[in-house]
Amino acid sequence: MYRIIMPSIILILLAFVGCASSYSTFNYSIKNKVVDIQISQDKVYQYKLQNVKYKNKIEKCVQDGYTLKSKFLDTELFIEHIALDVTCVWNGLAHGMYINFLEDEIKSARMKLIEQIDINKYEFSIYKTHKGCILYLIVIYNGSDTTFIVDKNGTFYNDLLLKLDPTIKSKNSEVKCTVNFSSSILDNNIFGNYFDSLSNRLKFY
Repeated sequence: MYRIIMPSIILILLAFVGCASSYSTFNYSIKNKVVDIQISQDKVYQYKLQNVKYKNKIEKCVQDGYTLKSKFLDTELFIEHIALDVTCVWNGLAHGMYINFLEDEIKSARMKLIEQIDINKYEFSIYKTHKGCILYLIVIYNGSDTTFIVDKNGTFYNDLLLKLDPTIKSKNSEVKCTVNFSSSILDNNIFGNYFDSLSNRLKFY
């Protein structure tokens, strides 16, 4: 019975998510080196990046995937954008999967969440590692697209947060984490099994 019901439920959810948004919340222009954050049909915030290192990624479950490292004002950003194919799903919550990846990447024991602010399709989180340094993370959702932004100093994090809600005052810290990303979720999916095809998932039901 579950083999019949589960595929129908998942396909219905995918169809609903795909139709839920008529605009993309995150776009990056390779030519202009500009990040567009669209919060409504008629409001877009633009961020000009410097010293961009862009890498296109190919993965069987991904329609569009890339990573980029860049500078923005006084901070450094690591951005990973993943647009899953409609035949694939995350094997858990995307945010949680990314935290597992970060803990492995920076060789940290379990990180402590000290702030989380959810505004529509945006999740703003601040984590403290076992060494006491602070990590700023933004997760942006749009249908099957998920964008992860790690901000070293919190400059981008706080600017976007205040644009979305000027009444919010985020926590700040002088002890920032230094993260030298040598890989990504897209690179490590074969080992971490962060996302997979629906056909493989349904074998367990």
